[in-house]
Amino acid sequence: MQIAVPLRSPDEVERLVRAGADEFYAGVMDDPSSGYCPNARPMPSSNLRSFEDLKESVARAGSAGVPVMFCANAPLAGWQADRLKADVLRACEAGVAGIITAEPSMLPWLARRAPGLTITAGTLAGTFNSLAVDFLAGAGAARVVLDRLLTLTEIGRLAAHAAERGVQLEAFVADIGCVHVNAVCLFHQWSAAVSEGGGGHPKAAACRVRMPLSVWERSGELFSRRVPGHEYAAADPWTYCATCSLFHLHRCGIAVAKIIGRHRPLEALASQVAMVKAYLRLLDQGELDASNYVAAGRRLHREHLGSACDASRCFYHEVRRDLRGGA
Repeated sequence: MQIAVPLRSPDEVERLVRAGADEFYAGVMDDPSSGYCPNARPMPSSNLRSFEDLKESVARAGSAGVPVMFCANAPLAGWQADRLKADVLRACEAGVAGIITAEPSMLPWLARRAPGLTITAGTLAGTFNSLAVDFLAGAGAARVVLDRLLTLTEIGRLAAHAAERGVQLEAFVADIGCVHVNAVCLFHQWSAAVSEGGGGHPKAAACRVRMPLSVWERSGELFSRRVPGHEYAAADPWTYCATCSLFHLHRCGIAVAKIIGRHRPLEALASQVAMVKAYLRLLDQGELDASNYVAAGRRLHREHLGSACDASRCFYHEVRRDLRGGA
């Protein structure tokens, strides 16, 4: 199993390779003032600044035998398609090993224009079942990123099917937890006219804003009721861990463990990568089984992140059950 790690600067390559990165994924945002961003992280600080940076990153990573994937994984309006295609071709010239796209309609074009590269259907493609895997593979995808809201049981079934089709699967293992389904989230690439104090000011990352929660019930007619004790809630996508899930993901044949973290300080990201690498090393050495896989994750969490594992921050419920049971 390979570890895919986000990259924001050529200067980060050496540190992250040393931590254990097997593959990088990176976007380029070279014209922030235009509002155009070809990937799902439309913040300059989360992207490389230019295609020159991308070329340099490819060279530095390549010297360590680590490939770089180009992120073109944002939902785009029709008028942006030509620019996206131009960016993809520039990325190919920079020497990337593959392209990640959110648009299934782009897959046949990518297969024609980027032969030999690994074409990945990103999480915004919304892969929840075997039919989606078949469709994306038929359109040209060699790899598919699974939606993070699938259970480990569902992932196992999809992995068996994908193996029959010769399709690699990626699953998220760090910094996951957003309550939204990527493929149908209306907050992507938007600034919503909301703010915590009101006033209608544009707010980037609007899904992070504390919002009123209501439950709709039917009692003769629909009415809204506030959730007791949960009048406000905010999405909290940054602090959920799925390291112990690698025990299950490794067994079912997931090819790539994907770490989210283009927003994180470099050293924090490197520590996360090192923890995942250490866990995978234990798996490859045959040292983990159902009786100790959670204990190993807890130990590595403390060693690499400097804090105790918190069951409430365990992403997959199957692992959380074992965690609370003391496995």
